[in-house]
Amino acid sequence: MLSFRSTVTIAAVLLSLLAVSLGAGCATQPLGVMPEQFDTGQASAQVAGLSCPLCAESLIATVQGVDGVEAASLDLEAGLLTMTFGKVPPSPADVARSIEDAGFTLVSFGLATN
Repeated sequence: MLSFRSTVTIAAVLLSLLAVSLGAGCATQPLGVMPEQFDTGQASAQVAGLSCPLCAESLIATVQGVDGVEAASLDLEAGLLTMTFGKVPPSPADVARSIEDAGFTLVSFGLATN
């Protein structure tokens, strides 16, 4: 039996694939510098290719499926993803991979401003 988190992650991936096949999630520029680790309990990511609320839901669900991410929220208009981490934060590479796998482009990482 799949856990709720696994089911949500699978659904997000399927929605992402559908969005990409419909032309959403177009890549723009690749990430310049990848941090080795997150030094705080929160971080933000500038994401390109988001065009609708379905994109936002898909991205949030995918990122929340990464081990170490406790919560994620997205300002769709600004393309700004804010993440809150557990005691052991995820690696930036894992978060970046989840964003790219969802069909979007990670432009940069930054410190969360909330």
